[in-house]
Amino acid sequence: MAAQAIAFGPEHGSAFGELAKAAVIVRDVKGHVVGFNHAAEDISGYSFAEVQDKPIWDWLLPVDAVERAKSTFDRVLRVGEVDDDESVWVCKDNSRRRTIWSHLALRAPNGLPVRVVSTGADITARKRDEYERRAGAGLLLSECARLKQSIAELERSNEDLSQFAYVAAHDLQEPLRTVASYSQILHQKYAGKLDADADRFLSFMMEGATRMRVLIEGLLQYAQVCGLPQGETISADANAVLDIAVTNLATAIKESCAEIVCDRLPTLAVSQTHLLQLFQNIVGNAIKYRSLEHPRIKIWAEPDDEGWKIWIQDNGIGIQPKYLELVFGFLERLHTASAYAGAGLGLATCRKIVDCYGGRIGVHSEEGHGAAFWFVLPSGERNSAG
Repeated sequence: MAAQAIAFGPEHGSAFGELAKAAVIVRDVKGHVVGFNHAAEDISGYSFAEVQDKPIWDWLLPVDAVERAKSTFDRVLRVGEVDDDESVWVCKDNSRRRTIWSHLALRAPNGLPVRVVSTGADITARKRDEYERRAGAGLLLSECARLKQSIAELERSNEDLSQFAYVAAHDLQEPLRTVASYSQILHQKYAGKLDADADRFLSFMMEGATRMRVLIEGLLQYAQVCGLPQGETISADANAVLDIAVTNLATAIKESCAEIVCDRLPTLAVSQTHLLQLFQNIVGNAIKYRSLEHPRIKIWAEPDDEGWKIWIQDNGIGIQPKYLELVFGFLERLHTASAYAGAGLGLATCRKIVDCYGGRIGVHSEEGHGAAFWFVLPSGERNSAG
């Protein structure tokens, strides 16, 4: 067989047309190149004339790959065929290309090999894509691990913070009681006996002690909100829990002449204590932030994809749209303590409770047009509001 640059065209049929897209190298039994097609020239940068009658391991392979290439060539001569042989070519411009080959030994009638035909392709781009995908996957896994660690650290920090808030608030109760007690004694003993400034200062002390007590009680409630009260199960009849809340708010309801109308409510997969906190905080706010009219409060439930959506609508003073999210913030107040009592923790506690059950909470309102608070919690039983 004469040495030549192999070229296959459409006139050789579809099979040869496909072969022409691959790199083809023909070697004699000594490994010398006797055929080198245009695709091989394009990959390597060498012409057939430059490589003719030379073994490819002398000029096209890195030094550390030569022995493996020779071993593979010898195996092809012995067994007749070797597939999926990946190698690296050092091209004429000194760039490196990843290639993959199938080798076939052609034999004479006497069975002896006379030529080795190798067909291959440049897989540099594919290998680069695979590497980038693996690197991306590794980076994603690393980022996921880092995120999990951050979440775990955040959860620990939240637990520590909640524990600190509980301990601090609990330990502050005793000195606060002492301050409040002595303030009351001073007020009872000296009110009206000293000058007007002294009476005003005594009033400030008592009011400050009262506000501090409310704040500490709110902090204690907020710090313990996600713990399941001892002996309770995760199931609450919302009708029965609302009755308890109304009883607890009886004085405020009577003083404000509030009217509460409630549809049949479902059973929810929450603690009774937590649901009671939700009702008392939101219904209590509806009474506290009332308009000049007597409070009218309507409560009902709607099915939701994630359980039940409980609505509590009032005819109070309402909330400006820009503050609708702020009202659920920790220690956030839209009014002064002198105008409305409280610590600014009620709705923050409500949000924390709802978050503990994977639910949602929000409010629709306009200033002067009342507010409609809602929260979504998991259902305790199917069709329980029917």
